[in-house]
Amino acid sequence: MDLKEERVLTTAHGANTIHTGKTNPVTKEPIAEFEAVHQYNQFMGAVDRSDQMNSDVPWIAESPFGKERPLFLLYDTVHLFKNIRNYWVSEKTKTLELPEQAGRAAVTAKWAHLQELYDSETKTLVKLSKLTKASVWPTNIEKQRVSLALNVFCEKTSAALKTSTASNPQWVETACFIDHVVQLWKVFNTKTPSGHIRFRDPDRCPIDLTAPGQQPLHLLQQWADSALCMRPGSQSQRIKSLTKDTANALHWTCKCLIELANFLLTTDSALGHQYVALGFFQQDDIEHHFAHFRMAAGSNYYITAEDVAHTHAMDRAKLVLETEQDSVFSRWNHTCNHCEKPLTDEELLVLDDLPEHLGCISRDEKLSLFFIGGYIASKHEELKGYPIQECDNFSDFTDTLTRGGLCYPSNGLFQFLMHAYVFFKETSKVETCRKRLQNILKDFPALFHLDIDMNQTALTRIINILMKRFCLKLHIMRVFKRFVTRLRILALHIYHSSFL
Repeated sequence: MDLKEERVLTTAHGANTIHTGKTNPVTKEPIAEFEAVHQYNQFMGAVDRSDQMNSDVPWIAESPFGKERPLFLLYDTVHLFKNIRNYWVSEKTKTLELPEQAGRAAVTAKWAHLQELYDSETKTLVKLSKLTKASVWPTNIEKQRVSLALNVFCEKTSAALKTSTASNPQWVETACFIDHVVQLWKVFNTKTPSGHIRFRDPDRCPIDLTAPGQQPLHLLQQWADSALCMRPGSQSQRIKSLTKDTANALHWTCKCLIELANFLLTTDSALGHQYVALGFFQQDDIEHHFAHFRMAAGSNYYITAEDVAHTHAMDRAKLVLETEQDSVFSRWNHTCNHCEKPLTDEELLVLDDLPEHLGCISRDEKLSLFFIGGYIASKHEELKGYPIQECDNFSDFTDTLTRGGLCYPSNGLFQFLMHAYVFFKETSKVETCRKRLQNILKDFPALFHLDIDMNQTALTRIINILMKRFCLKLHIMRVFKRFVTRLRILALHIYHSSFL
């Protein structure tokens, strides 16, 4: 309760009091307040809110600089994007329903499907989606990270739900919901006028007066209408829906962005624009820069101009040092104790039984290897191919993701990837390095009669991908072991404390 004394100076009100409809919890007497205070409480909280309440578009307010330059009031699109994920997780049944709209069927998305997908991929070294434990089971702090929300609302996650071996029709509905949210995020995060050309993605097209440029406006209008239907019912119980505040904020922001884009494109003043990129109407970039400055200042929230200048000087020094280090210590001059290490008995046994181990590769792993092979083929023209015979059944994941730019690996490259993957997975406990692994894998085409001429650069790319996936999985295992160790120490502490 605010107990401070306030002084109000007015020439439009008298000393009349108005009953607020509330009662004092102690004396049980009705609470009254002066008319001037009552009107102040009613219209405060926004820029010229009285004009907003009398208008059909409350997200537009009159500017003090003139009616020709109105103020557009919107919520941060990045926070809205994270709130869709957060309130999906916090819903009682972890379920959201997206209502039917023109040209779009109603879908029901369940968070349990993402958990099942993650569980099915934890045992493999390569996987289809970008899901991590932090993105599937986020803590309160992790819910604030945009990167974890992007791991969920991602085209790869949607394609994995559609093409995984464990997929079912309910998973497809969740994938469709993710696709719709990804479309909205692309409109929110468009920052370049040519992103839709570079990525072959019409959803990244900036808003302009052309037919393709009007598609983002139609999508925003669809989400504005859907947000009203995703509010809780009259009982105020949130069942398979967003919270009332989030749904209203999403509706408000979509309508405001439509009005803002139309104003910037159609105004006759000097503010006329050829296109509008909505990615600039967010504060995520500002927060990122200030977070960097605060961390460099010793996690100090209140930074000064001197701290900012010092951080810039440190960044320039790091850049110079990294450049000099790269020029002196080149990766091609790598030498260590493992470079000339001969094949161990374990590796020789794996090589002898390698053709038999190929049958143990799951279909999801082959889908992922085929996608990786397409990436390698896009960098090396001679390794491109078409899905034939053995490869024909493993292009579903790539076909789901492609917008015309993804490549297919040749049959020889795909077979080489499977041989390299099995050897790397079965010998992951043997200490090695990239150079030694490269010397071993370069003999695979002749050893297993593979129809491929593998160059050094392509081989390095394959090894880097396998090593990156292995290091990431090893890091997750170490974090889990540390967590289990802490739990054991805590249990022992509680056990011994019970005897004191």
